[in-house]
Amino acid sequence: MNISAIARKANKLTCDVLAAPVEFENLELNFLPAPVEYSLEEMPDDVSGFITFKHGKYFIVVNENHPETRRRFTLAHELGHYVLGHLADTHLLVDSKKESQFKLYRSEFNSNAEYAKEREANIFAANLLIPERLVIEEIRSTAYDEMDLPTVIESLSDKFKVSKEAMYYRLVNLGIISQHS
Repeated sequence: MNISAIARKANKLTCDVLAAPVEFENLELNFLPAPVEYSLEEMPDDVSGFITFKHGKYFIVVNENHPETRRRFTLAHELGHYVLGHLADTHLLVDSKKESQFKLYRSEFNSNAEYAKEREANIFAANLLIPERLVIEEIRSTAYDEMDLPTVIESLSDKFKVSKEAMYYRLVNLGIISQHS
């Protein structure tokens, strides 16, 4: 799926969100074919979260021991797997750093198809948590031109409740800053 199509799907969920940060409770999920619920649970540190389907619902479980910014990105990432149709051939999708059955990895992938799904879910998460329109509104409404770039990135990441790394790459991908800034 191309980046524009992924962005449109994320934007459909955030159409009613008027200001950062994007909160899961404020997303427009009514158009989805099955309900989605989420919870925080204790998990091994190498597991960020997973999504599963049972009893007619999707359940996203996120590692409660991870920092808030990581939990938010994982929740958005797992929701992306659902919205983007990655679960059509499985009822369980676990994102982990280690290899084992039924898992997709962030750093090691079994196939190009799994790598593509992870990349798409990351693009979805970035678009969901850091919508372009909200970034532009925030930049226009605040005197960021008077700050150095690390301060801008820190301020925006705090406002959107995402990691500095996620905000940096989102600003690069939106063409607001260059990659080597």
